[in-house]
Amino acid sequence: MGKWTAIAKTLPRAERTEPSWRDNLLALKDELRAQLPNLLALTAAYRDARKAKEAYDAGSKPLSMKVLALEALLADTFTAEGRTEPAYDLDGNRVEANDALEFKAVDKDALLAWVHANKLERLLSLNPQTMASIARQRLENNEALPDGVEASAYTQIKLVLRKAARE
Repeated sequence: MGKWTAIAKTLPRAERTEPSWRDNLLALKDELRAQLPNLLALTAAYRDARKAKEAYDAGSKPLSMKVLALEALLADTFTAEGRTEPAYDLDGNRVEANDALEFKAVDKDALLAWVHANKLERLLSLNPQTMASIARQRLENNEALPDGVEASAYTQIKLVLRKAARE
């Protein structure tokens, strides 16, 4: 099958039965888009979902996902309408859209030098993708996994379209 087949056969099988969290979120967002045709309906549904979420256990995944899907739909609607003012539901509750910031390291060596210069080494951790890469390399070289790391295998399905079918 692939480069990892021989190694995968030596590992325990991982259970992979649920679609990814992101797939579920996008599907719910599409479903809500069909059900909630305008900003007023979106704000009311968002209010109801937030109230229900607060009344429910904070760890409730389906309700949290609905709130996130409604927030994504509201963000899409605010952006599409170029809206800068808050929206209000029928009860007078306000829904605002505000800009937020996110950051990413573009020069990891410079960032690492800054971390060391500012004595922030205690904040460093091993990225999961880096840990997986190290573990893969060790398995490929017939070496033991790093301490504290476990490996399992699953079957990944991939569709590769012929060039003629893509056009």
